Amino acid sequence: KQFSHIGPLLLWHGRNAYQRSALISQVVAYRGMVASFVQTMYSAVFYMSPVTLYTGMLVFGYSCWYTMLPVFALVGDRDVSKENALLYPELYQETRKGHVLSAKTFSLWCLVSVVQAGIIFFVSLLLVTNPINYVDLVSVTFTAVIFVELLTFAVVIKTWNMFLLISLMSTAALYPLVMLILPSYYHIQFIASWTFWWKSCTITAVAML
Repeated sequence: KQFSHIGPLLLWHGRNAYQRSALISQVVAYRGMVASFVQTMYSAVFYMSPVTLYTGMLVFGYSCWYTMLPVFALVGDRDVSKENALLYPELYQETRKGHVLSAKTFSLWCLVSVVQAGIIFFVSLLLVTNPINYVDLVSVTFTAVIFVELLTFAVVIKTWNMFLLISLMSTAALYPLVMLILPSYYHIQFIASWTFWWKSCTITAVAML
């Protein structure tokens, strides 16, 4: 009787702890790599320019406001129910083999980040032209990065719950509000136009294909 909790501890709580830790660690790395690769491509295209694409409050907000809640909300994600985890103990073999967190899975996240960053930056260059405006380029690429990451988080979620839904919706609603209170980083007339939003949404859609 004193060992009756070992089954749930290993098969349910242990599985969830491993799965969630593996997912969150890779998602956090992916989040940083997307913005870093966009910056790398910007510097490479503009003659190895040392100018930073995202500065100040954009970088701070990227880590603390726009993507924080969805990352922490992944703590509540699960891939199987408690009943199935206890009914099919062979599922525990998946965690023992390390299929969720390995060099292969991390390489896939790296590849996704490179592809998405490339699409975001180069499609932005095509759309923000005649002539290229630095502030508008920052606005469009940064908005696309935020939306792409939120959609990527939504794709990797296995079991939706209210906390996950609220975290994604509140983050998406917070971003336009932050743009209004940071006028030095955005051209208010540009972000208030349909041109800005259809370009941002187009880039996001292409990057998610």
